Amino acid sequence: MSRILIVDDEPKIRKVLERTLKRLDGNNDLLQASDGLEAMKMAEKYLPEVILLDVMMPGLDGLEVCRRLKETDSEASPYIIMFSALVSTYDQTTGLEYGADAYLPKPASPELILTHVNKGLKEKLKLKQQGAATGSLEPETTLNDWDSTVSYLKVELAKAKQFHYETTLLMFEILNLGEISSRQEGLLANEIFEAFSEIVSENIRNADWAFRRQNLIGVVFSETSAAHAKNVADMISHLALELPLMKEHCVEIIYGIAIVTSGNGDLMEMGMKELALAREAFVPSA
Repeated sequence: MSRILIVDDEPKIRKVLERTLKRLDGNNDLLQASDGLEAMKMAEKYLPEVILLDVMMPGLDGLEVCRRLKETDSEASPYIIMFSALVSTYDQTTGLEYGADAYLPKPASPELILTHVNKGLKEKLKLKQQGAATGSLEPETTLNDWDSTVSYLKVELAKAKQFHYETTLLMFEILNLGEISSRQEGLLANEIFEAFSEIVSENIRNADWAFRRQNLIGVVFSETSAAHAKNVADMISHLALELPLMKEHCVEIIYGIAIVTSGNGDLMEMGMKELALAREAFVPSA
């Protein structure tokens, strides 16, 4: 059973969130707290996997609750989803800097809430499974699958349309992965792909969405410019290509970047086109 803690000083909001979360699959224990101090006590007692946390509350506000829960190295650190009527870029950045894993507008659509809660539950489950298998609770490198990414993009672009901001897609491809796979019966290719996946996961923000589509890796950035995405892409490519495994097998990495404003346009189709252009323009290393 997974535990989800709802924290808001307004009873009506807690009731709406509870009704939304009852649509989740599985048997989940839904807990509620009406202020920051109560939230801290319940988090320490029940160790919820996910917390839906209001920002503006009397006394101990959501930012401080988040900071205190995230500053510990406890294995039970929760996945925290902040939500607030304060939706400027500054407010969202502040929430993420305090340790939030996601920052949603208030009110948010049920679909958007469920997408992020499911992501948090999935991450916590994989962390537990990894700990059970290895005796360690260090998280394994994971990418979201394509089906969940389709759902995520739907709600993300709807949110972008509502709040008029840019959404950026970064698509990576390891060009010679097929050749490596044919030489080594796929085992080495899998090792290279997983190593690159780990580099991507370690060098993006918690709020970014990384996914796998066949042998491609993508990252969706909310309210992020193409210039920032390029900086991230260049950094990830450099770090990956410095790995001894990559150097030994002369791995070549390309990327394409697409951006839409206010959710207008087929972001995935645009990203694939940009990747195709990068493939055409690629010049192998000497």
